[in-house]
Amino acid sequence: MKVTVLQEELSKLLSFSSRFVSSRSQLPILENFVFEAKGTRLIVRATNLETSLVASVGAKVEIEGALAVPAKTINDLVSNLTGEKLVMESLKESLKLTCDGFRATLAGMNTSDFPVLVEKIEKDAIEIAGRVLVEGLSKVLPSVSRDDTRPVLTGVLFSFDSSTPTLNLVASDGFRLSQKKVKLKMKVPATAMILPRGVLGEIVRLAEEQNVTMEVKRAENQVVFGLPGMVLGARVIEGEFPSFERIIPKETRVKVEVNKEEFMNAVKLGAIFARDGSNIVKLTVGETGVNVSATSTKSGKQEMEIVGKVSGEGVEISYNYRFLEELLGVIEGESVEMEFTDAASPGVFRDPKDVDFFHLIMPVRVQGE
Repeated sequence: MKVTVLQEELSKLLSFSSRFVSSRSQLPILENFVFEAKGTRLIVRATNLETSLVASVGAKVEIEGALAVPAKTINDLVSNLTGEKLVMESLKESLKLTCDGFRATLAGMNTSDFPVLVEKIEKDAIEIAGRVLVEGLSKVLPSVSRDDTRPVLTGVLFSFDSSTPTLNLVASDGFRLSQKKVKLKMKVPATAMILPRGVLGEIVRLAEEQNVTMEVKRAENQVVFGLPGMVLGARVIEGEFPSFERIIPKETRVKVEVNKEEFMNAVKLGAIFARDGSNIVKLTVGETGVNVSATSTKSGKQEMEIVGKVSGEGVEISYNYRFLEELLGVIEGESVEMEFTDAASPGVFRDPKDVDFFHLIMPVRVQGE
């Protein structure tokens, strides 16, 4: 292999590709990028077995070939080079780099042990507008669990409705739940799968201005996403997503609508006191609005009254302020709608500007209530 690439372009690609490399794998090959010089491109492959990436940059290829090279080392080297062009040449199982007076030789590996990755999307793949998918994922990803002891909650449920061209995205960490319905350009057979948060977060960063293609590969237990110049793969998380419909309240006792910015400000002020330990803010719904209060054994207490539209009986209910902040951060409209039953039942939150978004938060039990 002998190839010349632009340092800046390769540096950007390697920096992004590093997110897909395994840093503590029992398989040494997974700590490497696979470089392949082919045609007029330098192809870069990376995987940690849960997610994978195949991407490329334009290159002047003199000799075609492939070599696995240590990902961290090559990324650190290329990112710190200042020359415009970088020449890479493989010599048996080593890689020689030359760039404006700089020379280095890296020990590489044969590519035979590197997993085979999907490199192209079939023509019958599902098409999703990038902007729509990014919007949907952005609204549900905050609710994904970080607790790896419950794997099914560490991803997002992708559920396709065969009767309408709709993708239902659902995420929950056991304390809150987000659901967002995404309209598709085409009908898709009814199917459901749980995809890991990692690859979905990368799609959010990349896909806003691009169309995304998605192909389900049941035999390999994975899903691949196609974006211009790259293919991202994700292992489907095994297991069944909890039946979330049963925890959604059938009836609520009180409905409230308040200004989103005023509510956010009240929650942030309450957080100053709540974050000393409990993280709890209390919402007290009255006839004319909501009182947001918080108490700290160190700092004291505070409360703020927000005027709003209220229908139904009053209620007192406590929440983790972080959950409220993250919810309000993804609501697009100028107001937020809330529905409550009692202090022990989950609260329902809606965005009047987005009827396809639904959020539920479990209350915190406060001693003495």
